[in-house]
Amino acid sequence: MQDIPLPTQAVTHSETQSKSLNPIATVRALCVLAVIAFLLIVIAGFAVRSSTPYPTIFVLAFAVSMLLSFYILMSLIEIKLAQKLMHLKSSLLIWAVFLGGLSVFAKIDAQAEINQMFHVDPSLLPMTLAAATFMHAVAKLKLLFYLIFIASFAMFVRYSEARRKGERTAGYMVCHLSNCLVFLLTAIFVTKVLASDERRGQVLYRFAHAADFNSYSPCSTVHPDEFDVLYLDSSRSKILIAPKITASEDIEPAIYPLLKYVPIPRTFRTLVCDYNTSGQR
Repeated sequence: MQDIPLPTQAVTHSETQSKSLNPIATVRALCVLAVIAFLLIVIAGFAVRSSTPYPTIFVLAFAVSMLLSFYILMSLIEIKLAQKLMHLKSSLLIWAVFLGGLSVFAKIDAQAEINQMFHVDPSLLPMTLAAATFMHAVAKLKLLFYLIFIASFAMFVRYSEARRKGERTAGYMVCHLSNCLVFLLTAIFVTKVLASDERRGQVLYRFAHAADFNSYSPCSTVHPDEFDVLYLDSSRSKILIAPKITASEDIEPAIYPLLKYVPIPRTFRTLVCDYNTSGQR
């Protein structure tokens, strides 16, 4: 009877060793992702400053780098707090309440902004409403991005000191250094674009033309070469028209189309659509 606990102790010891090795392998994988995120940020920077601009590459590289950095951040938090907080159901409840509340308040602000811009029911522009909700939600996290940048820099300094003392912290250093750079650039972008009422409105106005407005309408009362059309009712008889956005590649060649400056009309005309079959082209 006394020999029975021995195998159990051996199994427990092996399980402890495997559990202690798991974070090391995880940090190595996160280190690879951090290098990728850092390279993507560098590519995005060269895409913007290149004499031959590639604005689409800038947006894609920046977006993927930001998503990877969020994943790295959450993974590092999970490694440090896995045995303390991450397995508690209360932490999931806190995340659910936080994201739910953020979504609600962001959607309220998005509806108000779209209504103020176009003077119509925001539900008539569903894609623009979704984009505006996302932009307002991210804008509300502006201070959080700066705090993550400061915390990442502090952790990088801490692990640098630990490495000088002989500890194996190179993987953590790479992860925090990458997060430091990416979240700093993200915070600057959010501050200058998403948190700015003027710039955010211009982005949403361009997005509305691309996603919710129609570039051509069979209404004989509308010149398709001059105006985009938004239908205001299910019978498609009432319309709102907005001047087409002219290209500005010669003025801002290195800026992604949605981020280019555009004047927003103060008022928009509403018309009754006259379907004249003889006037269709």
